[in-house]
Amino acid sequence: MIETLGKRIKERRRELQMTQKELSIISSISQGTISALENKTLKTSPNVETIYKLARSLHVDFDYLMSEDASVNFPLQGNLFLVEDKIIKKTPFYKTQQALVNWIVKKERTETYKYFADYLQIDFGLTVSDNTMYPELMINDRIFIHETTDVQNGEIVVAIHKKACIIREIRKEQGQVILRSINPSYTNTSIQSFDQKETHILGKVFFYTRYVEDNRHFQKIIDYYFLNQ
Repeated sequence: MIETLGKRIKERRRELQMTQKELSIISSISQGTISALENKTLKTSPNVETIYKLARSLHVDFDYLMSEDASVNFPLQGNLFLVEDKIIKKTPFYKTQQALVNWIVKKERTETYKYFADYLQIDFGLTVSDNTMYPELMINDRIFIHETTDVQNGEIVVAIHKKACIIREIRKEQGQVILRSINPSYTNTSIQSFDQKETHILGKVFFYTRYVEDNRHFQKIIDYYFLNQ
């Protein structure tokens, strides 16, 4: 996989007349990682988020980077579709954190749908409704989540806590699970790791998108930056 990935990254980067440094700045992936990928010297396989960022920055399909043969050979069921030899998954998307709670607690169907390549492992998405994770995540950011309880320290998770949807960084220490808010204006949530009656981890955030026109705070930062250049 790494051999094909590195070859495709280098080919596409050269087509765009882009240096490794320029690709690094655009994608937020280190130049060392890009160089190691292209030269097939990376010791571990890159994660999905890294490949997604590179594909987006190179303006290509995720499939283009991953495989020379996009064909997939297994039966499609339920919410899976075959589109131009790609397996596409119909994925629920909730417009607010409360909309997700309404579905889980009250079974109110308020979701819309988005479509992703199945191997991205995106199970649902939602729009961020508060600034608990500012500056990493902001109000109106769209986050996309893989459903799992296998989460590691430092990962951002989506959880239901006391019938509210919260987004926090997870920390496990001394028999407790701490759901930490990056924004100091918000409190952390601590639970006993063996007692999760009121708190359920739904999954971890794989990636997010941000639209400047939907985010007044981010727009102010952009405006300030350009006005002071």
